[in-house]
Amino acid sequence: MAVVTHHDRYDRAQSTPVKRWLFGTLPGEKEVHCFTLGDPTGPSVTVSEYGCTLTSVRMPDRSGNTGEIILGYPQLAQYIGDTDYLGATIGRYANRIAGATCKIGKERIRLSANEGANHLHGGFTGFNKRFWKGEVVGKSNAPSVRLELMSLDGEEGYPGTLRCSATFTFRAERELEVVYEARTDRPTIVNLTLHPYFNLGGPGGEISGHRLSIAAEAYLPICADGLPTGAVEPVEGTPFDFRHPVALGERLEEDAEQLSRANGYDHCWVLGEAYGTMKPAARVSEPVSGRMLEVRTTAPGIQFYSGNQLGEGERAEGSAGFAARSGFSLEPQSWPDSPNRRKFPRAILNPGDVYIHRIQYVFGIERESNPESAG
Repeated sequence: MAVVTHHDRYDRAQSTPVKRWLFGTLPGEKEVHCFTLGDPTGPSVTVSEYGCTLTSVRMPDRSGNTGEIILGYPQLAQYIGDTDYLGATIGRYANRIAGATCKIGKERIRLSANEGANHLHGGFTGFNKRFWKGEVVGKSNAPSVRLELMSLDGEEGYPGTLRCSATFTFRAERELEVVYEARTDRPTIVNLTLHPYFNLGGPGGEISGHRLSIAAEAYLPICADGLPTGAVEPVEGTPFDFRHPVALGERLEEDAEQLSRANGYDHCWVLGEAYGTMKPAARVSEPVSGRMLEVRTTAPGIQFYSGNQLGEGERAEGSAGFAARSGFSLEPQSWPDSPNRRKFPRAILNPGDVYIHRIQYVFGIERESNPESAG
């Protein structure tokens, strides 16, 4: 793999700054702050207390020009009105739960049905629409921001009071690590992830030229409503085989029933059977800018969403929309509908246990002379 990350442009011995600044106010005059980690004139990431949201990731291209590589908004009001989960933390349970119900032990719980009859991304007021209290933590050469949220018993139907945190650490090696932790006082279900939409060429362009590889031998086919069928299918011989890098434009328009059901990709790839050690999950490169992204995770799956419905939802007044497939999401997580599938990874959190999910985003530059290096 021929990848260079140009560490010479970043002084690793220099204290990496953290800037805390006012983003806006919520009803009731609740102030919302953002935290920018990194070099203000170079690589940096910004996270907001509203929705524990990644609002900005700025990285250099092959020519050394630093630019934005995720979709986002300049104003808090636009995030309040957003329906695409741009950059947000998703919880208490990411992805879909069939019939908005499941059993925990002998108890059947009923969740809010916010996508037809099903439950999606935590319900009507998921963690993406909540205020997370943030504070600066960590060492100067690897600054961190920890954001905390308490979700009360019964919210959106979930049992137990859940105390959770998300710690964002940005390292000089151009690595962003996100660590989610959660504890509960009653048995509940938990599945947290981050939902940024990347476009390594810069917001406004298409994603068709991006080259994607996913380190998975199998994926979960879906029904017409986006829920998994329950089968675990091999990727070999299908449009879901990304074991070697493939340009998205070569696959998105293929005539395949599974692609038609989601109007593109909105599927989970199988990385394992349970949360465990950190492992490579996906790699993406964009040949014009030269930017590269690698995603690593401790989760048993990764959802790849090709932004098929971007721009279709309602937005707050003044919010500019994004075109379909102008960004893509790679969401490390448990498998969708796991609470209702005995053969899927467990998603139960019991009192006394700690839910931990680690995600790493590693950014770099791909050599122009070797475009096949994305895999």
